[in-house]
Amino acid sequence: MTRKLITIALALVFLFSFFVIAVPRHAKAAPATPQATCSGCISDGIWEGNQHGIRVVLDVSQPSFRTTNAEWLRVITLDNALSSMDLGVVDCHSTCQLNTGCKFSGKGNGEFYFYDDYNVSGNLTAHDCQPVPGVDLGTFIQFQISFYVTNGPGMFFQIYSRSSSGLCVSSCAEKGDATTWPSGAETEEIKDTWSSGQVVGLSSWTGSAYQSVSDSNWHYQQRDFDVHVHRDPPQFYWHIIPNSSNNGGILYSCDLVSGSTC
Repeated sequence: MTRKLITIALALVFLFSFFVIAVPRHAKAAPATPQATCSGCISDGIWEGNQHGIRVVLDVSQPSFRTTNAEWLRVITLDNALSSMDLGVVDCHSTCQLNTGCKFSGKGNGEFYFYDDYNVSGNLTAHDCQPVPGVDLGTFIQFQISFYVTNGPGMFFQIYSRSSSGLCVSSCAEKGDATTWPSGAETEEIKDTWSSGQVVGLSSWTGSAYQSVSDSNWHYQQRDFDVHVHRDPPQFYWHIIPNSSNNGGILYSCDLVSGSTC
């Protein structure tokens, strides 16, 4: 009888062991994959104070888009209560939809230089959009908006392209605009959805400067933005904050799925 009970007990131990081994445990859930969804994510910095113009040298990057209607831009802006002037570079994977001179020109499926001009009533009065010359892609180009007096007053848009055929290489003049502006801005915007890597990698903005209302000369910025908004993406932050001796500082930007730096 004792031997029979032992046999039964061993059999139960075996069955229990088999059950523990054979029945799998619940698998742990995989960590969620980060995803950036931008219908128009904007990061920018604004310097407040009267100025005649704004300029910067920025990286004409080439985005690697993930979705059909993706779009990306970098732009400098002079702005007051109603009117504004924009000058920059935009890449549209299909039709340009963000509010740039390229949208108003009906352009798409490419990378373009653009400008647009809004008058004191907030109405669009001038715009243009032309393909970025191939020699400019992936290089650093100076963008500048400034005022003029002779045969004016008015404002110039100028892009210091490496090509003689780029938009506003010899400047684009708009007569009758405001020539003093209470703020100037640098902005990056991205419209895309992606779950890994980058749409645009590490890029730099250098030589940030303004055209003074007191002497009409160009002066490098010597301080941080007065208003600084970074959405992450776009990641948009100072590598070197402007001061009196570093020629306008160095701003870094990129468009990564997550994180606050490039």
